[in-house]
Amino acid sequence: MKNTLLLFLLLISPVYFFTGCSGDEYNENIFKSNATGDPGKILIILDKQFWGTPLEKVIIEHFQKEITTLPQPEKTFSLEISSRKSFTKELKRNHTIVIFDIGDQVNNRNARLEEAIRDMWSIGQVVYKFRASNQKSATALFLLEVDELIAELNENSRKKLMREYEFKGSAEVVNQLSEIQKLSISVPPDMTVDENQEGFAWLKRFRTKFADNNEHEIQQGIIIYTYPYVNDSTFTLDYQIAKRDSVFKLAVPGPTEGSYMATELRFGMQPEFSQKMINGLYVFEMRGLWRVEGDLMGGPFLSISMFDEPNNRIVTIEGYVYAPHFTKREYLREMEAMIYSCQFIE
Repeated sequence: MKNTLLLFLLLISPVYFFTGCSGDEYNENIFKSNATGDPGKILIILDKQFWGTPLEKVIIEHFQKEITTLPQPEKTFSLEISSRKSFTKELKRNHTIVIFDIGDQVNNRNARLEEAIRDMWSIGQVVYKFRASNQKSATALFLLEVDELIAELNENSRKKLMREYEFKGSAEVVNQLSEIQKLSISVPPDMTVDENQEGFAWLKRFRTKFADNNEHEIQQGIIIYTYPYVNDSTFTLDYQIAKRDSVFKLAVPGPTEGSYMATELRFGMQPEFSQKMINGLYVFEMRGLWRVEGDLMGGPFLSISMFDEPNNRIVTIEGYVYAPHFTKREYLREMEAMIYSCQFIE
C-alpha cells in the first residue's frame, strides 16, 4: 500500500510542478535562457548552396554598410552566417536571427518576410524569416524589405537596452533630474550626476577595459540643456550646431585650461541629421563627431532635440562616447537607448 501511494505521488508531482505552483499556469519560457550577443550582431541562417551568390552579397552589403558618423570605419551590424546544418542549440541563443528559407515547397510559393517571432528559442530574442521559392525571388524580396528591416532591428536593440536600464537603472539619477530638469531618463546604475542646475545637467559613466596589456578608460556622458522656444528655425542643422557650440564653450570644459568640447566640422565632417515622430513627439536627431578645442580628445555623439510644449522650451539631450582604444558602435548604441528613454514631467 505504501509503495502504491509513493508511486502515485511520483507520477502526479510533475503535474503539480507545472500547474499547481502558486496557482500559476505552465510557462514554457521558464526553461529558456536569455538571448546572447550584442544588440548590433545578426545571425544569418543561409544554406551553403547560396554562399557566394548575389543573395549573400546583397545581405552583407546592406547589413554591413559603414557608419559615416564614427571616427574610424565601423559596420552597421556584425554578421555571422551559418547554414541550417550548423544551426546548433548554442547559435539558437542569439539575440537577432534572420533565416532564409529558400526552396520550392508549398509554403514558399508566395515570397514574403514573415512577421517577427519573439522569444522563440531564448528570452529577449527576435527571429525573422524570409520565404522564397528560389534565389532570385529571395534576393528581390530582401532588397524590397531591407531598409524597413534595418530600422526595426535598430529599434529592437534600442528598446532592449531601454528595458534593461529601466529595470536595473539608477533611481537616484531619475529623482535628481525629475526635480531640477523636469524630465526623466533611464540610465545604468553606475552613471552619476556630475552637474545639475536649472537648464543644464551633465551625467558621466566611467569604465575600464583591458587591451594591449593595459587598462584603458571609457567615458560615456549625457549632457542636457534647455532654452526657450522661439520658432521652427530652431529645428535646422545650422541652428542646432551653433546652439550646441555656444552652450558647450561655456559649460563643457576640456581637461586643460581654456579647452572645451566643440562640434567637429573640419575636413567636411558635418553632422548628419534626421527628423522623426516618436510617441507623438517631434524629434530632431543629430549624429556627428565632437572634439576638444585646445586638446586631442574626441569621439562620436548623438543628440535629440524636442519641443516641450507645456514648458515652452526646447530640450536637447546628447550622448557622447570617449573610447580611443576601442570600437565605438555599441557604446553609442547604449547612449541612444539612454537618451531616447526621456520623458517630460509637467
